[in-house]
Amino acid sequence: EFKEIPESFYPKLCLKVKKQDNKYKKLLISVSNNRETGLLNNESIASIVNDLSKEFDLSIYVSAIQSDYHLAVDLQSMINCHSKIYITPLLKDYLYLLKSVDLCFFGEGGSMHMAAALEIPQVVLFGETSITTWSPLSKFAAVLGDKSNVNNIPNNVILYALKNKLQS
Repeated sequence: EFKEIPESFYPKLCLKVKKQDNKYKKLLISVSNNRETGLLNNESIASIVNDLSKEFDLSIYVSAIQSDYHLAVDLQSMINCHSKIYITPLLKDYLYLLKSVDLCFFGEGGSMHMAAALEIPQVVLFGETSITTWSPLSKFAAVLGDKSNVNNIPNNVILYALKNKLQS
């Protein structure tokens, strides 16, 4: 009978991580996704991040699975602000990484649900996957989509969503 899912039904994970107090906003970007239509190309990511870094002091955390390490290195070479690559083969390490950042930016997939359960603000890009069915259950998530491919979402739209999250 629900028209939407009440927030009290949202999944929650409790994980205590001591956040370091510094002037940098920590932005986690994932370059790994098993859905090709849900993965923004590195040139667009770098352009967006470089524009963001003109307004915000950022520290970029680039997450990748081992087989996508080359994508992380490629992205890192295009980013004009501090960045570090994280390969986290263990789920517990990935959860700690998620909990240590201020904002997540990635394509549809399991990471968005983990970030939602940890109440981490995020901007999520959806390609072919149904937003209605699979959107993260979180009041902290901004969801953008293009039914054929996330690379069709204008960079300025993505940039605007990220700026809004960083400002709040």
